[in-house]
Amino acid sequence: MKPFIKICGMTSVGDARWACELGADAVGLIVYPKSPRYVTFERAAEIAGALPAGVLKVAVSVNLSEEDREALERVWTPDVWQLHGQESPERVGALRPRRCWKALGLPWVGPDPGLYEVEAVLLDKASPAHGGTGETFDWNWARELKSILNKPMLLSGGLNPGNVVAALDAVQPWGVDVCSGVEASHGKKDPVKLKEFIELCQKY
Repeated sequence: MKPFIKICGMTSVGDARWACELGADAVGLIVYPKSPRYVTFERAAEIAGALPAGVLKVAVSVNLSEEDREALERVWTPDVWQLHGQESPERVGALRPRRCWKALGLPWVGPDPGLYEVEAVLLDKASPAHGGTGETFDWNWARELKSILNKPMLLSGGLNPGNVVAALDAVQPWGVDVCSGVEASHGKKDPVKLKEFIELCQKY
């Protein structure tokens, strides 16, 4: 069964549209200023506004403050908030009824993941950069969490056309999330790698 496919770290309308044309289910726009793929709130709104209605537009943030949430929502209302920081279950819960995905950097050292009332969890490699490192983690950890958490799971962390099929075989996640593995440089997608990655997922 084809996994849900999210392409993250978009910084241009052209790359985002290409991902959608290829069949991506979601596009991630990183509004965390320390990321090399950071886009301003206004730029995120511009890219999201140029995409088809059927594709989820995801705002990727780290330790989102209430002030920043309000500021972004004045120019753009994301379909989903993807939270990559040390947000507490209470902070995440306060965002309801907004759709939220909680990123868990593995090995996870935060609160019990089961306490997060979110639509899905995203598993990535633990890193001070909060993702986008191109590094994988032990997929056994993902299998363990999958057996415990009764939530859809997006697998991330170092995925690329060369390993995504093995990752799908090993973890059987609901979906996959890729960023650096389909890039030519930070924030710029490689059209060939992007096409290959999505086609491999679609054929799975």
